[in-house]
Amino acid sequence: MNNQYYAILGINPSKGARSPKLWNKVFKKLKIKSKMICIDIKPSQFNQKINFLFKDKNFKGGAITNPYKEKIFKKLKKENIEKSAIKCKSLNLIVRKGLKFKGFNTDGEAALNFLKNNEKGIKNNKILILGFGGAGKAICSYINSYCREKIYVSTRLNRFQKRIRKLGYIYILWKDIGKNIEKFDTIINCTSVGHRSAKTPINRKIIEKCYNKVFFDIIYQPKKTTLLKIAKKNGNKIYNGLEMNFLQAAISFSKANDYKNLNEIKNIMKK
Repeated sequence: MNNQYYAILGINPSKGARSPKLWNKVFKKLKIKSKMICIDIKPSQFNQKINFLFKDKNFKGGAITNPYKEKIFKKLKKENIEKSAIKCKSLNLIVRKGLKFKGFNTDGEAALNFLKNNEKGIKNNKILILGFGGAGKAICSYINSYCREKIYVSTRLNRFQKRIRKLGYIYILWKDIGKNIEKFDTIINCTSVGHRSAKTPINRKIIEKCYNKVFFDIIYQPKKTTLLKIAKKNGNKIYNGLEMNFLQAAISFSKANDYKNLNEIKNIMKK
C-alpha cells in the first residue's frame, strides 16, 4: 500500500486552500498514487511539526503558506535551495529528493507570468509593491529582474528599509504612500490585509485618488477585496490573486513531481 503524501502547511490551510483540490485532480488523472492534504500548524508547534514531517519517509513535501515561508527557508541548507529563491529568502515549496529536501519559490514566477499575460506594458511600468513578507520578497525579485524601471517597495515595518535598499529596490515610507501614489502605473498588494475581511492595506482616500492604474491584489479570498472594489469605482483595472494562485499551484506540481508538461497540468486543473 502506497502511503506517500504531500501537504500544504500553514496556520489554517484547511479553511480554504486550493492546492489540495488542484493537485489531487492531477494525481487522479495521471494515475499517480499520491495525495495532498492540509496540515494546520500553530506558531508554537512549527519546529516540532516540521521536524516530525522531515523524519516521516512518506511525506514527500508540499506547499508552504503564511506565515511560514521565511521560517522554512531557514530549515534548509542553501545548496538545497533553488537559486532564484535564495535572494528572497522565502520558500513556498519543499520537495523530498532522496534524503534531503529541496526548496523553491513559485510565487514570484507565477505573479510575473500572470502580469506578462494580462498587462503587455508591464515591462515599462512604474510599480509599487506593498508588503515584504514571504510572497512579497519573491514577487519583488522576479518583477525587478524583468522590468526596466526600478521597483518601489513600502512596508508598515520600517526595519526592512535597509534590506530593501540593499537589494536594489527603492523604499517608500508607509506614511508617504499617499503623496507618491500618483506616479505609479501598477500597485501590487502583497500584504495579507483584506484576506477574509473588509480592511484595506492603504487608506481609502489614497485609493480614491487613483485613476487609470492597475491594482493587483494577490489575495483571492474574497475574490474582490475592498481595495479592488474602491479602485474599480475610479476606472482602474483590477486583478485578484486567483489566477496567480492557480499558476503557482501548477508550477509547484510540475517541480514536485518532475512532470515537464506544464500545459497539461494546467488543463487538468482547470477542468
